[in-house]
Amino acid sequence: MAMGTKQARQKQEDLFYASERAETPGHPFYEHLNRVLDEAKFDRFCEERCRGFYHAKVGRPSLHRGCISGCC
Repeated sequence: MAMGTKQARQKQEDLFYASERAETPGHPFYEHLNRVLDEAKFDRFCEERCRGFYHAKVGRPSLHRGCISGCC
């Protein structure tokens, strides 16, 4: 089998089950910090600065911070 052909047919399993995650209220400091960073578009800045260090086709695509919570 040629390398890379299996990936197109196979879906990687999740690393954890949503039912096993602890649900806790947020902390005011981190909630405020996240608002400040969102307003400053810090995620976009970091992604643009680090883009050159990632391969365009190899590896699993990254998830946006908001998608980790299962909303997507």
